[in-house]
Amino acid sequence: MNGLIEELKRRNVFRVGIAYIVVSWLIVQVVDTIVEPLSLPDWLPAVVIVLLLVGFPIALLFAWAFELTPEGVKRTQDVDLTESVTADTGRKLNLTIIGALLVALAFFAFDRQRLAQQVEDSQAAPDVAVGDTPADEVDRASIAVLPFVNMSDDEAQEHFSDGISEELLNVLAKIPEFKVAARTSSFQFKGRNLDIADVAGQLNVEHVLEGSVRKAGNTVRITAQLIEADSGFHLWSESYDRELDDIFAIQDEISSAIVMALSDALGLSSGMAAPLIAHTTSDQNYNDYLLARELILKRNEVDLLEARSLLQQVTERDPEFAPALVQLALSWYLLTDRSSTYGSLPFTETIPIAVELVDKALALAPNDAEALGVKGLLHFDETGDGAASLDYMRRSLAINPSQTDVRAWYATSLQFTGEYEESDRQLAIGLEYDPLSMLLLMNYAFRLVGLEDVDRLQPIFDRVDRLDPARASSLRSMLATRQGRFADAVLHNLDAIDKAPDEIRYRLDTGYQFLSVGMLPEARQFLSGPSHEYWFAFNDFDYEAALRIATADMNNAPDAFAVRFLDRQVSAHFHLGNYAETIELGLPLLDEMPIEIRHHDWTNYIVAASLIIEGDEERAKPLLERYVVATEADLNSGTYPLPRRYFGLAQAYAALGNRELALQNFSYAAERAAFQRRFLSPLIEHMGQDDDAGYQAVFDMADQRFREEIGMLREAMCVEGRFSVWQPTPTSCQISMPEASESS
Repeated sequence: MNGLIEELKRRNVFRVGIAYIVVSWLIVQVVDTIVEPLSLPDWLPAVVIVLLLVGFPIALLFAWAFELTPEGVKRTQDVDLTESVTADTGRKLNLTIIGALLVALAFFAFDRQRLAQQVEDSQAAPDVAVGDTPADEVDRASIAVLPFVNMSDDEAQEHFSDGISEELLNVLAKIPEFKVAARTSSFQFKGRNLDIADVAGQLNVEHVLEGSVRKAGNTVRITAQLIEADSGFHLWSESYDRELDDIFAIQDEISSAIVMALSDALGLSSGMAAPLIAHTTSDQNYNDYLLARELILKRNEVDLLEARSLLQQVTERDPEFAPALVQLALSWYLLTDRSSTYGSLPFTETIPIAVELVDKALALAPNDAEALGVKGLLHFDETGDGAASLDYMRRSLAINPSQTDVRAWYATSLQFTGEYEESDRQLAIGLEYDPLSMLLLMNYAFRLVGLEDVDRLQPIFDRVDRLDPARASSLRSMLATRQGRFADAVLHNLDAIDKAPDEIRYRLDTGYQFLSVGMLPEARQFLSGPSHEYWFAFNDFDYEAALRIATADMNNAPDAFAVRFLDRQVSAHFHLGNYAETIELGLPLLDEMPIEIRHHDWTNYIVAASLIIEGDEERAKPLLERYVVATEADLNSGTYPLPRRYFGLAQAYAALGNRELALQNFSYAAERAAFQRRFLSPLIEHMGQDDDAGYQAVFDMADQRFREEIGMLREAMCVEGRFSVWQPTPTSCQISMPEASESS
C-alpha cells in the first residue's frame, strides 16, 4: 500500500487532483456569477458541474497513465525513471495550485462583498432616532411569512401563491401573542435563496414560515413549514392536497396548525385561535381579488385603473366580499389627483364613492382591520373630523399592527394635527414591524428633509438610488425646495419623470412648481384637468376668472364638499379688493374648519388683512396671533416646512406691526426664492410698508434671488436633449420675467 501511495505521489496524481478541484471550483463560481447578467440559461451551472465531475476521474487516470516530458506527452511506462521530470512537473503543479488558491481567495472576498452589498440594498434605513419602541410591541413570539414559491407551470399563478402567503400573514398578525413582520419587508426576499437565519436577522424575527403552492386545473397542493431561525429546526410542516373550491378552508387549517405549533413550542396560551379568513363565492373572484391587490401595491395610475376594473367585477359577482370592497375603495382614493396619490380624478368624485364602499365593507365586517384603516384615511376628507379619523386608524392597528400603509397614514395624520412626538414614535414602531419598508423609509426621509439633516440623508439617497431612482430624484427635489434651490428642485422632478414617465405624482409636483412661478405653458403640460383651472387663473392674476371658477366648482360639488371651495372664493375676493365679501365669507369658513387646521390656515391672514383695511384692527389681531403661533409650531417641528411658509409668517408679523420679526422672516424667505414682490398682500401697501427702506431692501433681494433661480432653470432645461421624455415649450425658453418694481 505504501508503495502505491509513493507511486501516486511520484506521478503527481494527488497534485493533479487538488489542482483540478480548485480550478473547477473557480469555474463554477464564475459561471454562477455571469449567468444572470449575460441572460444565460438557468440550467448552465448544473451542466458545467456535471461535466467537471465527469472529468475528475479522467484527469486522475491521465495523470497516472501519462507523463509530460520535454518531447511531449508519453505513457508513463515508456519513460525511463532516470529521465523522468515528474519532480519539475510537480513543482509547476504546486505553483499552479498556489496561484489558483490565490485567485479563489480573491474571488471569495469579492463574492462576500457582493453578498454584503445585496444585503445592504435590502436593509432598512440607517438607525431611525425618532422615538423608543414600546416593550409591548416587541416582547412577543415573532414570525415572518415569506412568499410561498409558485411551483405551477403557469407563471401567471404567481399572484395566487403570493395571496396564500399574504392571507396567512394577515391572519397571524391579528393574534395578539404574535409579532408578525409586515408584507413589505418579508416579500422583499421573494426569489432570493438566502439563509433563513440571515432573513430572520434582517426582519428581526425568531421564526420563519415558508412554503410552496402547486396549482393544476382545479386542484392545489400547498406545503408549509415553520422554522426556528437560530437552530434551523422545523417546528412543524405539512402538505395539503385540496380542490380549489376549498381554498379558504385550507388557509384556515394551515393558520390554525401554525398557531398550535407555536403555542406548544413557546408555551403560549393554549386558548389561542386563528381568526377565520373572509370567504368569497368562487375561485375566479379570489383570483381576481389577489391580482388586483398586487396591482394596487404598484401605486401607479395604469395598474390602479386595472385593479379598479377587476375589483368592480368581483364586487358585482359577490357584493358581500368585504376585502374586495375595501380594496376597491382604496383604488378610488389612490386615483385622486393629488401629489400624494397617483391619479387624475377630482376628490369630489373619488371620495364619496370610496366612502360608500368602505362603509359597506364595515357593515359586513365591523372589525376588519383594513376596512378600519381605509375608513380612517377617508374620514377626514369626508367630514373634517381629525379625531375620529385617528380613532379609526388606532382601532385598525390594534387588530393588525403589521399594516405598513395604515401605520404610515397614522403617523402622517398625527403630524398634521401637531402631535409630532407621537408621530415619530409610530414611525419607530412601524420600522420594527417593517424594517425594509420603502414607505416608512421615505417618511423618515421627509423628517430629515424638514430638518435639513444632509448627513443622515445621504445614505438614504444612496439606497433609494439603487432601489427606485425616480423616487430618489423626487426626494432630492424636496430637499432642494426646502433649501431654496428652486431650479434644482424642478430639474430633479423632471429627471424623475424621465425615469418613471407613467408616475403621475412626479408630473403633478412638477406642474405645480412651474405654476407657482408663472411658467404657465410648462405647467399645462402636466396639469390639464379642470380641477387645476382655478390655480391657473389665480397665478395668472386673473382674479375675476378665479372667482368664477371657484363659484362654479362650489355649485357643482356634492353638498358635503361644497365648503372646500369657499376658501378659493375668499382668496379671490381679497385680491379683487372685495374686503367686505372676504370678511363675510371668511369668518364663517374659519368657524367651520376642523380644529386641527383652523389656526394654521392662510384664511386667518386674509380675513385679518381685510378687517385691518376696513378699520377693524381689534377683530383682526386674534386671527393673526393664532396663525403666527400655529405656523411657528409647524416650522419648528421639522416636518418638511416649505420656505413659502416663512413668507406667510413674515406678512402676518408685518400686519401685527412687528417689523423686526417680519424682516427676519422676509429675509429668510427671500434667500430661498420663496416669494416675489408681486405676490405681496395689498395690506403691505395699505400700511405704507412698501415705502419702508428695510422692507424695500428685502423685497429687492427676493426679486433678484427669484430671477437668478429662474435663469438657472431656463438655462438647464432649454438645453437640447437634456430630457428624453419631456421637452420645454419654445415660449418658456424665451420667457421674460416681471420687472422688480411690479406689484400686485
